This record gives sequence, C-alpha cells and structure tokens, in this order.
Amino acid sequence: MLAAGLVLAAVLVGLALRWRERPASAVATAAAPMLPSQPMASAASAASPSTSAASLPALGGAASAPLTASEARRARMRADWCGYGADEHLRESDELMARIEAAQGTIGPDALAALNATDGARVLEQAAAEVQARWVAALRRQGDPRSRALAEYLLAGRDGPAQAPAARSATEAAEAPAAARARLQALARSSTDPMITALALQRPCAVGACENVEPAQWSRLEPQNLQAWLTLLGTRAKAREDEQAYVMERMATQGAYSNSYERDAQRLLMALPQAASPGLQGEAELHFLTSLAASWPLARLSPVSLACRRQPPAADTLARCEAIAQRLWQRDDLIGRLQALQMSRALLEARPAERAVWEPRAREAEAVQAWMQLDQERLMQPPEGQAVIAACTVQARWREVLQERVKLGEWAAARQRMQAAGADEAALAAAWQQQAGRKLLDPVSAPSATPAPSAAAAGR
Repeated sequence: MLAAGLVLAAVLVGLALRWRERPASAVATAAAPMLPSQPMASAASAASPSTSAASLPALGGAASAPLTASEARRARMRADWCGYGADEHLRESDELMARIEAAQGTIGPDALAALNATDGARVLEQAAAEVQARWVAALRRQGDPRSRALAEYLLAGRDGPAQAPAARSATEAAEAPAAARARLQALARSSTDPMITALALQRPCAVGACENVEPAQWSRLEPQNLQAWLTLLGTRAKAREDEQAYVMERMATQGAYSNSYERDAQRLLMALPQAASPGLQGEAELHFLTSLAASWPLARLSPVSLACRRQPPAADTLARCEAIAQRLWQRDDLIGRLQALQMSRALLEARPAERAVWEPRAREAEAVQAWMQLDQERLMQPPEGQAVIAACTVQARWREVLQERVKLGEWAAARQRMQAAGADEAALAAAWQQQAGRKLLDPVSAPSATPAPSAAAAGR
C-alpha cells in the first residue's frame, strides 16, 4: 500500500511541467507524461545540478571555437525558451520516448539517463544550477540561522557536487559539498531550531570529515514530532526490541504532530525573489521546487508498522499503534494520511470495531487521490477553443498550485479545490477503487488495468 502511495505522490509532486495537449501530428507515447522526471532532470539532479551544466556555452560570450550544432541549438533554446526551446524539448523528448518504447517496451534507468542527456534537459539543468546559485545567495543575505542552514543544505547536495556556473575550478566544485555539509553540521550542533537539525541529518559528512549532529538531537529538541522519533529509529541498522518499544512509547505519549520540514523549506524558497515572467528561469524554479519535494526523505514507518502486526498482539503495543496512527492522520500531506491507513489495517484485525472510524477516512483518501489526478489533468488542458496549450502558459498555473500547497498543505489544498468544484466524493472514491481494483483498507494486490477516472466523477 505504502509503495503504491509513494509512487502516486512522486507523480503528483514531480509533475512534468511540459505535459500538455499536443497536436495529432506530434509524436507522443501514453507512458511519457506519467514520468515524474520527464522531461526534467531526475528528482535529485534539479535540486543538485551536476557538473555537466557548466559545460553549456554562455550566450553572448566570445567563443574560442565555432559552436557545434548541438551547442548552437542549446543556445537558441536558452535564448527563446517559450518561443522555441520548450516546444523543441517536448518534441525531442517525445521522439526519444517513442524510440525507447519501440526498442525496449519499458522505461528504465538507461531511458531516464538518455532523457536527461537531451539538449533541452541540459539547458534546464544549467538553468536549475543558476536558480540554486541565486537562491543560495539570497538565503545567505537574509542571514538568519534557518536561511543559512537551508543554503548549506542546497549546496551540500545528496548526490555529489552542486556546481554553480561561476565555480572557478573542478577542485573547488568537488570540495564545495563537503564544506557545505561541515558548515551545516556546525550550525545544527549550535542551534535549538529542530528544522536545522532535520536538515543536517539529511546531509551528514563522510566519516572523519566533520563532527555530525547526533541523531537523537531532533527528538530531544522536538519530542512532540513523530518524524523526529521515526528518524531516530531509522538510524539504527536493526533496533533492539526494547529500543523500538521505547520509541513507540514516546511517539504514542508525547507525539502531537508529524512535520518533516519539507513544506517549511519550500516556504522559505518561494518567499525569495522569483522570475518576473514565464520563461526558462521560471520553469527551472518550478522544476527545482518540485524536485526538492520529490527527493525529500520520508522517515521509514516499517519498523513501527511491523511491530503493530506482530502476533499475538500485546495490548500496550496495540494502544501505541492506534495513537500513532491517529497522529499520522493529522499530517498535511497525502503520504502521511496513507501511512496512517497502512497502520490502521494492522489494527483492524485485532480491533474490528475501529473499522467504523477508519473506513470513512479511507474513502476520503481514495477520493482525494482520484481528485488530484483529475485536477492535474485539468491544469494541463488548453483554454477553451484552442487545440494546444501555449508553451510556458502552464508555469503560472502550476506555480499557483504550489503556492496553495505550501500555504495550506497538500491535503487541505486538495480538499479546498474539491469543495470549490462541488466534487462528488462518493463518485471519486468509487472511481479510485475501480482503477486500483480494491479498497484502500483491503489487502494490497496488483493494480487492475481499468482506465483512469473520468472528469465526470468530479461532478463538473
């Protein structure tokens, strides 16, 4: 169940901003629009652009040699993204996807690597590096500890150097992430802000490179946060039964909410200066923000949920599991709600009377998932009377959606849009069940091949 929920959330969070209606003559594949990383770089690379971004030629500078055809094409894409680059990137991605599917039939790592090597993806990669450099500088100018910590977090990168275009040498670029990690760990060791500790725990130094913050610091600073305890449990390769019982007891008795600080990080970034009008920088900003969300780590719930499923269940364990599930249901995102339902399934066998509480919640989650899929499709529809949506037009729509989610939370934003549209929750839940071939509280099985819910299910 959770794995399916994670895939859905990745698709919703990492939407391909280029997914639009195309003319009938355009080469397209059914699978391409559903790839969260197509046509942008992978979830991590937009938040941590690779060194290849610096290899793109700068516009207007003196060239030491004539540009190759690919370099000239990238320069043109960069100079006129909305008039040429965006559509050309969509075309090249569609053509590549068609060739990949014809040859392989599946979309694997090699296919994604090929998509990320296209001219358009490389242009977006460089633009993302420029966004990162601009936002890091702005965060440092703000100067407060949380802004400084987020700047170091962005520079540290999880998957290697985050080289800004202005890096002076390969050595400098290679050392930058390690230095940023050391600065972030130092900030966390001297701060009582739990968000800074949460950021530092995601970006530890290599062994011996610096003094990392203790994993237990987050739960000491913020014992009411379930994410702090889950993160602590996740640092144990194999927690002893008494350690697991202690963490679960703390979560059940002290836990009041569950905050990973992803939304806080996005709120900080979206408050920084943004692109004034649609274009390459605006698209790179949105890719950066959605990639940051898609790559944000989710604390592992499995040690807790496995303990809840042990047979025979102990009364005190069941009570803790129920309390944790109730707290998770209050999370502001879809994944948190799905985690709560995952835990509730483990409880219902021992406490069937609880089904009256969890079944309405499961139907609500089914309706929200179906609505989010339909709402996403509507966002990409062209204006009435037009065959296609103009390049860059979707940027303003998607930025509005992101702003809503950051302000209200993913769950509340979806519920608000459903209410405004007069959506039929029962029809949406039924559509989700038909597509999945089961109900959310049923045992997990392979999804059916039934078609996606139609827009009619939303009551519009």
